[in-house]
Amino acid sequence: MPRVGLDHIAVGREQEMQALLQDLDNIAGGGSGFRFVIGRYGAGKSFTLQLIRNHAMEKALWLLMLTSLLNDGWQVLVVQALPPTGN
Repeated sequence: MPRVGLDHIAVGREQEMQALLQDLDNIAGGGSGFRFVIGRYGAGKSFTLQLIRNHAMEKALWLLMLTSLLNDGWQVLVVQALPPTGN
């Protein structure tokens, strides 16, 4: 998956992106939060989180992503953005 230019090919994820970008803004402003991203294989979870990763890097935030595979073909991603150490 490419790391740049993803905004140009992202389709149908406007609401999710807006919510996740608001989370990044809150964290950059001193707040906190985390998200569970759940869906079947191929649903676009990793793609959407790569978009968020790019935005997090622009704000000098660390993005922690943990993944868990469930027996029935579902995948759970736990996402947490953190300010860099020393802030």
